Parts: sequence; structure tokens; C-alpha cells
Amino acid sequence: MVRSFLALLKTNPGFNPEGVLTMNINLPFAKYKEEVQRAAFYSELVQRVKSLPGVQSAAVVNYIPLGGSNSSDGFLIEGVPEPPPGEENLGRYRVCTPDYFRTMGISLLKGRGFTEQDDSRSKPVIIVNETLAQRYWPNGDALGKRMRFYGPLDKAPWMEIVGIVQDVKHELNQPVTPDYYLPHAQDSWTAMVLVARTSAEPASISRRPSALLNPASAIGESGGQKLTALPVAALGTLLVLFTNCSVPSADALVERQTTIASRTFAWCSVLKTDSAKPPQAPAPPRPARIRPWRLPACN
Repeated sequence: MVRSFLALLKTNPGFNPEGVLTMNINLPFAKYKEEVQRAAFYSELVQRVKSLPGVQSAAVVNYIPLGGSNSSDGFLIEGVPEPPPGEENLGRYRVCTPDYFRTMGISLLKGRGFTEQDDSRSKPVIIVNETLAQRYWPNGDALGKRMRFYGPLDKAPWMEIVGIVQDVKHELNQPVTPDYYLPHAQDSWTAMVLVARTSAEPASISRRPSALLNPASAIGESGGQKLTALPVAALGTLLVLFTNCSVPSADALVERQTTIASRTFAWCSVLKTDSAKPPQAPAPPRPARIRPWRLPACN
């Protein structure tokens, strides 16, 4: 058991957590009903965070590796018959902004990453991990191929694969799964995780919440709507998720992956979108493409 535990600690997770700060953010759905509003908010936030001293790069993503939360969805491949029930093509679903892979230290193996031009007005694009590319295109290059979600074409259009990235582990003791990434500007979520790679000691930045989230210096205005505050869940270093594992067994380590964020990320902000109103209720599910089903989160 001890050897298994030590082996997990030596596992390459496929990303570099050192020097990365993370912060959970959830926009109130009542105020950000439109995807373009959410995309504009997070784009502006990321740009402001990038301008802070000591920040090398920043992005937002719906789920961070080893964070304990995941979402999976089935998809179709162009030119391949739809698989029968029970044999659907499955992959873990990630939504992120440009610079996510650079910020996390995830290598781009082929093609390109997302850019600011990958928005709601441009053609739908997608990036897949190496496992997905090899599984569904074992004898050829996945670049340029197209895939889409279930549903009518106007709600679930074909997405062109523009990049292939290295595999990332979401559970240290489980095999790598097929993963795919969509640009946030084409599939905007309300709840996201801010990730920022710093050249300074991360703790020195985490002790300055006003510098990171002050409406005047870090958020500003976007899309004509003043962004006066953020509902923030917690802030901490991503390295904690991978290295803070002082537990007696590998099973306990895996269990802690789902709870360590809430126990360790002690710095919290009470910023609200409107100080004159009570805290917003949890956002309802975001409007999404019409899909016949969705797998539950893999915890």
C-alpha cells in the first residue's frame, strides 16, 4: 500500500502545477444569461489578471485537473456511422480560454491552440488530447477532422479539430481518458476556474485579493456593462492538489482529491454582484445544446 502511494506521488499528471494559482468563480445567471456576456466578462477578467505584476499567463477553464469534478459527453464523428446505444463515443468535456495550455504547462503536440478569433462568429473548433486522437483516428491524423455533439445541426454543429494536446490525468490512479476542449467564447459557462501562472511566490499574490479582484484595477468594464464585483469561492495553489498528500494510503489520496480544494483554499472573498442585495442563489444550469443525455460528473 505504501509503495502504491509513493508511486502515485511520482505519477506525471501531464501538467505543471508549480506556481499556478486557482480561483473558483460563478457568475449569477440572472445577470449573465447570454453566452456573449459571459464570454466578454471572462475575457476581460483574464486580460486584467495578466496585467498584474508577477503573472506570466492566465486563463479560465470549467474544470481543473485533479479538482474532483468532471463532465463527459457523447459525440459523433464525421463520416463514421452513429454508434449503437451503449457504444457511444465518449470524452471528458473541457471549456477554456486561450493560453490555458500554456498556463497549465500542457504541451501542444500538433496544430494550434485557441485564439481570440475563435469566438461565436467564427467556425466551431475543438482541441483533443492524444488518447482521443489515437482511439478514433488510429491510422491517420486527427487534425482537420470534424466531430459534433448529439442533436440538431443548428444546435450542435460540426467542430473542426485544430489541435492535439498531451494527455492529462484527472485521477492519479486511473487511466487517461479521451478529452476534448472547446473555446469558452463558443461555449460560455457561468462557473469557471481562473488559473494564473506566476513568476513570484504564489502566496504573495494570494495575500493580495484586492489587487487581484478590485473592480477598478482587475475587472473594469466589458461589453458596456460595468463589472462591479465577483462571487468568488476560493483561492489557492494548484500545487496543493498534487503534492499535499500526507495521508496513509493511495485510496485516501484519491478521496482527498475531491475535497482538498475546499479544505485547503482558505482564502475567501465575499464580493457580491450587488452589495445592496442578498447573495445570489446558485446559478441554474446554463443553456446548452439540445442533447439526448449527459453523463454525470466523474468524481
